[in-house]
Amino acid sequence: MALEQAAIAALPAGSFGPFGSWAAGFGNADFCLDWPSPAGGSTLGVGPLPDVPMLGVSGGFDMRTPTAGAQSVVARFPQGKLLVVPGVGHSTVTADFTGCAAKAVRAWMTGGVVPAACPRSKPLVLDVPGLPPPGQAKPAHPAGPAKTFEIVSKTVREVQAAWLMTVGLSGSASPVPGVFGGYFRATSSSDFKLVHYSIARGVTVSGFLKLKDFGPPLIFQGSLTVSGAGASPGVLGLSKGVLHGALGGRIF
Repeated sequence: MALEQAAIAALPAGSFGPFGSWAAGFGNADFCLDWPSPAGGSTLGVGPLPDVPMLGVSGGFDMRTPTAGAQSVVARFPQGKLLVVPGVGHSTVTADFTGCAAKAVRAWMTGGVVPAACPRSKPLVLDVPGLPPPGQAKPAHPAGPAKTFEIVSKTVREVQAAWLMTVGLSGSASPVPGVFGGYFRATSSSDFKLVHYSIARGVTVSGFLKLKDFGPPLIFQGSLTVSGAGASPGVLGLSKGVLHGALGGRIF
């Protein structure tokens, strides 16, 4: 443990951003200080690793144990095999909605053929595109209908992802704030209400969205009212992932 603490102390200033070296104790790597024994610091045996069957499963989105690291570990086992699961993070087997990872692990345990990679799993929510520019705190003129529609489209994507990461996972009824104002709040296990929710100044979205199909990706439907000093006001509906309605007198 002394070696690890010395290595942390030797890091250059700014390695932990605005925090001190104490921040190193809040990461998962700190758990490794007690490995491979409760007291830590045990000396591992010398020589090659045992010649036993070994399967490494690596998620393409895994930031804790990237595929490059998995490859280096698997290479040390003569009977090592690596399965790469793209589009999935750290909890690789349980988060792969295609079922490929779980089937591959079973195949490995029963002496079957293990593929080198799985097909990419569809995401639960579609990627959130780059958020719109913040806009002026007090916009002198509203954005046109097309620009407003673009901002609202990004708002819908962002709020769906925010719902999944908060209320959708925890079931909490606490309000979740928007970037520039407003909030959304769960009204049931699959419904939530937006109140002047905003990811760009001057454009707010209110209304209700309901989870209709697990997918993936998740499918929502609902109705939304667009307002604010920076928006072309109007009403939009969301059905099967598509927004439609009218903003500033223009039909979408």
